[in-house]
Amino acid sequence: MKVLSVLTAVYAFTAMPAVAQSGSDWSGFYGGITSGEVTGMQDYFDNDVPRRPGFPTKMGGPNSGVFLGYNLQNGGMVYGIEVTQGTSYVYPVEIPAAFPNRHSAMTDAKARVGYAIGDALVYAAGGWSGSTWTENTSDVISTSGWNYGVGVDYALTDTLFVGVEYLHRELASENFNYVPSARFESSLDEVSLRIGARF
Repeated sequence: MKVLSVLTAVYAFTAMPAVAQSGSDWSGFYGGITSGEVTGMQDYFDNDVPRRPGFPTKMGGPNSGVFLGYNLQNGGMVYGIEVTQGTSYVYPVEIPAAFPNRHSAMTDAKARVGYAIGDALVYAAGGWSGSTWTENTSDVISTSGWNYGVGVDYALTDTLFVGVEYLHRELASENFNYVPSARFESSLDEVSLRIGARF
């Protein structure tokens, strides 16, 4: 029984690349559009001391944009890079007076590692994120940080695919409201839908 179990496991392992190769080829450039909903928390600090009443506060809002990437496939393994540029309206949902203040744009640069199973590509991703924070409708502040996430893309045809992705971002600003000792920190989660094409 043990020998049979080992042989079965070896067969399953060696058969995986063949199964992956019999499906879609994810190699090459690709691009598309994405739309998601962002939730999370944000806090403000001055010399590491919370500086605003009512914070940390819940954040929420939409984020939609475009993505461009490139994949290399070796058997079932797929390695790639991807850049996403989004237009967002992620604001403090519990503070009506702060409604004009928001993350108005988000940028993500990610490395991806995945495995192709038939027409599906399951992957993990991680990298750099940045955002533009608009304060009082006019002041613009840049934030930066890191991200990680997971996703699944599914090939509809030889070129078209759809997908869903979860991405977590940790962002921080410097010199908030022109005060060198002040900053804000954001911990944001996004679930997004994607549609793209390989070319």
